[in-house]
Amino acid sequence: QQLWAGSYTGPPGGLETTRQYCTRCEGGYGCDGTGGRSLCLTGTYSLPGSSSCSVCGAGTYADLPGASTCLACPPGTQLSDQGLDQNAHTSSNLCLPCAPGYYAATNASGACSPCGQDNMYSS
Repeated sequence: QQLWAGSYTGPPGGLETTRQYCTRCEGGYGCDGTGGRSLCLTGTYSLPGSSSCSVCGAGTYADLPGASTCLACPPGTQLSDQGLDQNAHTSSNLCLPCAPGYYAATNASGACSPCGQDNMYSS
């Protein structure tokens, strides 16, 4: 059986060293098709069947290794890195509060928006 990126060898739930089956890569791991799998580091994630881990996008973070999804920064905060720096996405502490006169009304904001001329937002 040919091994494809997004899978690894070994019985499901068993040791990878037995090389008995090709198994679809679980979320939180990268499987590049060489037979093994690697745990996603903090600040990264992967969906099931992924060949590699990806850095979380703007407004999100992964504070534990092995994430299958990134967590959203709460409203009123921003995390502006666009997924270029893994270290910028490793903790909720990196979700920075919006400056006075700016707001982020939704989760996972990559930037705070200025308040309108007729209103101010305060938390």
